[in-house]
Amino acid sequence: TSAEDLANQIVSAGGTPFRVVLSVSHDNFTEVVGGTQLCIQRECEQVQASGAVHVNIHPRIAMLTLAPEANSRDLQVVAVVNGTVAGLISYGDLEVAIRSVKEKGANVSVVLHQMLGHVPERISELVTATKRSACWVWLHDYFSICPGFNLLRNGISYCGAPPAKSQSCTICRYGTERLSHQIRIKTLFERIQPKVLSPSEATADIWRRRSGLSFEKIDIHPHVNLGWTDRETVLPLVSSSPVKVGFLGVPASHKGWDVFSELFLKHGRNGRFEFIYLGSYEVSEAMERKSVSVTVD
Repeated sequence: TSAEDLANQIVSAGGTPFRVVLSVSHDNFTEVVGGTQLCIQRECEQVQASGAVHVNIHPRIAMLTLAPEANSRDLQVVAVVNGTVAGLISYGDLEVAIRSVKEKGANVSVVLHQMLGHVPERISELVTATKRSACWVWLHDYFSICPGFNLLRNGISYCGAPPAKSQSCTICRYGTERLSHQIRIKTLFERIQPKVLSPSEATADIWRRRSGLSFEKIDIHPHVNLGWTDRETVLPLVSSSPVKVGFLGVPASHKGWDVFSELFLKHGRNGRFEFIYLGSYEVSEAMERKSVSVTVD
């Protein structure tokens, strides 16, 4: 799609007052099931409910690193307007479209959810095009600290994000890339005024201590709050039914699947426990599986 076509589509979807939220992520939140995607689904729903226009951009080609800066003005991303794919557009044309809707009276805000596959130098220009230096940055993971966004040394053990030039970092497969990665992210944060959003105090604490990045403020916004409701009837102290143990989500090592799988292998056949996988992935373990895909609906 062209800059003019995208600008016209945004303007036609706008209300009064004319507000636009430009949301940056790593994949199509309307198709991929995951925690970050769920957060963006809720964002899209709430933005539209407020009368504003939600514009998401994500890389045309998925990457596990930042995209190179060279010739990146012509690099294409996918634009999704109010949950519907508008088409492919280059970073350069996207900047023109943002400036165009801004000239038509739009108040444009930028929210960074994930930088995987993006060019931070181009993202900073998009923020500048809004005529607002402020930008919201979500800490869904630690990609702003290291390309190994889960902070797992060689993808195995938690590293705690040591200094990039330390031996602990250089022995990791992410070590070499982390040096240039940090420089590019640091430059981005210096060019904008990030308002950081963290899902927990623990995440915010790690990020403050290990990122070394400048920010205007940091707020805690839990993805969910748990409440307690008393049962009307007390459960019996002894039950003949097995204890049900469930694992919800992606069966990945960094999410605890290895521990769950080990427990299943040790205790899954003694009759005292019943292990259940709740999710949308296939698992090799011979346990009960319930198909679950968590979306905003």
